[in-house]
Amino acid sequence: MRYFLQKSLVVFVIVSGLFSAISCSSAAKKNAPNTDSGIIYGPGFAFTLTAPAGWRLDEKAAKENDLFAAVLPKNKSWKEADIRMYASIVRLDSSKNESIHTVMKRDAKYFQSHSKSLQITDLDTVDFGEQRIFLRAIRGVEKEPYKIIGYAEENNLIVLIGMGSTNKSLYEENLRNFRSLLASFRFFEKQSRFITPQE
Repeated sequence: MRYFLQKSLVVFVIVSGLFSAISCSSAAKKNAPNTDSGIIYGPGFAFTLTAPAGWRLDEKAAKENDLFAAVLPKNKSWKEADIRMYASIVRLDSSKNESIHTVMKRDAKYFQSHSKSLQITDLDTVDFGEQRIFLRAIRGVEKEPYKIIGYAEENNLIVLIGMGSTNKSLYEENLRNFRSLLASFRFFEKQSRFITPQE
């Protein structure tokens, strides 16, 4: 795979309220700083992400953690960071009629198998242009007890864009930055020149 610049009730209410209240306007996009953008691509897909202000895309961290993109606070490594964002890919099996909901259900079972006190809340979907993203908040994951994941479906692929933290306050403070990362997500059409054969 190739990379180019390359997962308490009160908290749930805060997250849900934030994403339902924020709309993606063209004016906001024009004023947003383009701090660190990249194209992530592989066999049959390519998409773009732009790191929020104060964050950066880290290709090395992505490769080391088997991710398609790692987004970290500037001047922090993957190990040093108390909060991280990332993107990964799941391919749908068309022979099994899989969908985005299949992947979300499978994810929930996986997390529940690793934590007895897990809390999962499906939030309102958010739309950025023609792109719809399903949001899920997760509490109680061992290494990242505060976590939110966005699921987007394109061309028999599910792109997962997530943010996780060990610190509740830090997590809540960066929900707007996570929303900014989601808003920057753009999927290229299959004929994109960035799509390359698997090597």
